[in-house]
Amino acid sequence: MKRILILIAALSVMLLVAIARRDFWYPDEPDMAEITRQMISSGDWLRLQLYQKLFADYPPLFFWLTATIGSAVGLHEMVLRLPTTLSALALLALTGVWARRRFGDRTAFWSVVVLGTTCQFVWQAVNMHVDMLFALFIAASLFCYDTARTAGSRRARVLLLCVTGLLMGLAALTKGPAGIVLPLGILAADHLIHKEYRPLGRLVYIGVGAACVFGASAFVYAKGAGQSNLWYFIYEQNITRFLTGHSHLRPWYYYLVNIWGDLLPWSLFAIFAVPLAWKAARKGHRPGAFVLAWFAVIFVFFTVSKSKRVVYLLPLYPAAAIVIGGLLSDLITRASERRAAVWRTALWPVAVVFAAAGVVLIAFLPKILKYFPESSGLSYPIPTLSAIGSIGGAFMIVWLWRRRPLRALRLLPILTGAFCLVGMGWLCPVLDNPLSAKADAHWLDEQIEPEKSEVLGWYRREKKLPNESTALSFYGKFRVDVLNTEKDMEAYGVRQPGDVLLVEDKDMESLLACTQSKVTVVKEIRIGSETFFAVRLSPRVN
Repeated sequence: MKRILILIAALSVMLLVAIARRDFWYPDEPDMAEITRQMISSGDWLRLQLYQKLFADYPPLFFWLTATIGSAVGLHEMVLRLPTTLSALALLALTGVWARRRFGDRTAFWSVVVLGTTCQFVWQAVNMHVDMLFALFIAASLFCYDTARTAGSRRARVLLLCVTGLLMGLAALTKGPAGIVLPLGILAADHLIHKEYRPLGRLVYIGVGAACVFGASAFVYAKGAGQSNLWYFIYEQNITRFLTGHSHLRPWYYYLVNIWGDLLPWSLFAIFAVPLAWKAARKGHRPGAFVLAWFAVIFVFFTVSKSKRVVYLLPLYPAAAIVIGGLLSDLITRASERRAAVWRTALWPVAVVFAAAGVVLIAFLPKILKYFPESSGLSYPIPTLSAIGSIGGAFMIVWLWRRRPLRALRLLPILTGAFCLVGMGWLCPVLDNPLSAKADAHWLDEQIEPEKSEVLGWYRREKKLPNESTALSFYGKFRVDVLNTEKDMEAYGVRQPGDVLLVEDKDMESLLACTQSKVTVVKEIRIGSETFFAVRLSPRVN
């Protein structure tokens, strides 16, 4: 357990450094931050708002946490990301504790190593979003239920089962009914695999308790925001999105392709880990079967869903880490034919990829600098990443060549951690200039006269706010209004004479055709891959 605590402490340092050194990047983080800011400023902690309009896409629990810490400490990026990062660290700790109890010390240690150095998990741990908290509650409910099955007394068992229902309800308050459906599906699958039918009734009671937690919040929300908004959240954002994929529509094989990149650098080990866990489960190893059911139910559920994003699979990462951790533990403690196959098929390719990545980064450095001309600081972190990849990969290759694979295996998480630390703590802050809206928002705020209005006009052909507007609003503390007719622009000019107007480069020609005023470009603004112009309108001189 001591090794696990030291490991989590080291990972916490890496994650805390990462969340402190980068602005919010759209599309997701600025939305979350702006909702939090409006919750604090409005004092309405029940109804989520975005641009003074109700935002019924998420339940409020995550935003209660961010607003609580934001109102106490301030709306800094690190502060608002803390609930996500602390959820990730808690998930690492829970995974280690449960895996130690059910699989032993070595498997627990390697499970935490795998989870804490998986690329997608680390990236989501430093981004402000609801999914990490959602994954924590789901994992905690599963761990709690499994602990209840082996509890020494009836009182302890009943208490743990009640806590299981509460945790499912909190998961639903974080992201919706899937917080109840997913863990119940996993537990039901686990019981059905072992032909246990009586416990299914127990799951019904747990589900009812979780639904009561979610339903109480839904009832209060409906009283304050109206039944139409509650129906929109439950039906449109959950059922319709699952069945039709009106948002993030992807083909059925989307996760089959993307999961290999998301689980890097451990994805190739899963090829051997899953059959090993399946073999153990068939021999009656209950925890192994439980973890496989956990992985399979979540993977199949989101594969069936029409709406797909890589972040949706976050709740299955602890299961994947435990399965892979079990394989690594088995390889270290037992000599078998499987060991040589894993080193050849999984460890050798990873070592070669790290070494090759170092060379590729240096080779493409001129093109990267050309693509991000505003980020001259890239000349330092990219060569550092290149050196880490080349040297680390070379050491792994040498040790594998000398038939010392365990040394190469122990270097892999250190190498991955160093990559993540430099990438998130040094490279990402350098990319703030082209990818963040912070500096441009502050500049735009100075162009708007506060005594007249705190509104930024944005010309668009469609009457819909662009995704980048939330990033500007959060940092600039102003509201964005879409103007798509000459009448709208004239009214804006009368209300805020001399203030700038924002327009996307693709809409510039339409703006020139729409207005009879003289259009003067004041500044070119780049947010992510999009280019915008801040312009002023003035009467034409005949």
